[in-house]
Amino acid sequence: MILFFSSDGNALFQKNVLSSLSLPNGYCIHVRYWEDIVSQSVLNKFGRLRNLEGVHIYVKGNDPSVEKEKRQVEYFSVRKIQIVDYRKDLQTGLIHFNLELGDFINPVIEFPSPENLPPYKFVSEGEVIILNPVRWYEKVESLVKFDNRFDSALFFNFNLTEYFGIWPNSVECRYDSEEETSSFILSEGKSYIIELAILISDSRQDQLESYECLFDYDKNDILITNPRTVIIGTKKDNRRYRLISKSISNIHSFDYLKLISRKKIENEYHEFYETIIRFNIVKNKRKAIFFVVLFFLNVTGTAWFAYLISEKRFDLLHMFAALILVIVSALGQYYYYNKS
Repeated sequence: MILFFSSDGNALFQKNVLSSLSLPNGYCIHVRYWEDIVSQSVLNKFGRLRNLEGVHIYVKGNDPSVEKEKRQVEYFSVRKIQIVDYRKDLQTGLIHFNLELGDFINPVIEFPSPENLPPYKFVSEGEVIILNPVRWYEKVESLVKFDNRFDSALFFNFNLTEYFGIWPNSVECRYDSEEETSSFILSEGKSYIIELAILISDSRQDQLESYECLFDYDKNDILITNPRTVIIGTKKDNRRYRLISKSISNIHSFDYLKLISRKKIENEYHEFYETIIRFNIVKNKRKAIFFVVLFFLNVTGTAWFAYLISEKRFDLLHMFAALILVIVSALGQYYYYNKS
């Protein structure tokens, strides 16, 4: 398996770990590395990396101010991943990877030799002997114990479901290779459920209500039925909110939701991290077909009624049937398209 390491060496690498914790299975995160910190064994497979599985790992102790030989680094496995796309940028020399997120795990890994591990190499090969899947909150609690820089923060995990009767189904995530991003695929004019798991790592009970999760979006094509901020006042909670996709005029429309973890300290907000979730809203094909059916009913009923009047055939049964077609069409348009 391919091992991807994200360290505490700078804020960008830490954000990769927090994004990995915050997003659902099937969503992709984007990571990038200088070529010289990618192991030679991975570079030798550069044309054959797509669809290979791996592990996303957090590195503690990678202090840039300390010489590499003296850094005391430790590793914390976060999540199983799969490489869906990658490329080398010739202008910057960076190698970009897009990783599809899988289960949270506590794996047993046979690591490569030290020269192929941080702080020298941050993309390498290793053998995963056991995966050991764990739950999200267990992984977050383990991370807080592993590195105390996370011991006063609000963590969240986002998921989006759609209900068919009483049965929930995860909404499809689709990767766009041109933009190198993932999006949830939404159908216009439909209702979805946001499932938000929250964990606050602060052990001080009197501080819990100072943490909040902020929902930031522009409300052009989606509407979320929740207050702008979520304050839970306890260490763990689950919240559900309805997300409604609005009708769109084009074939596609794109929108996003930014979730921000922050804490209020003396009337000022201090952000811990943020995660952006993208939505690709598409035309409802079933709605378009239904519109054609309603239009046909309306035309048929009107033409039939007009024919009966022009021929002075006041057959109540036929006139009633024509009127029913027109009424059904009108009610359908009013209900589905808000037209009178």
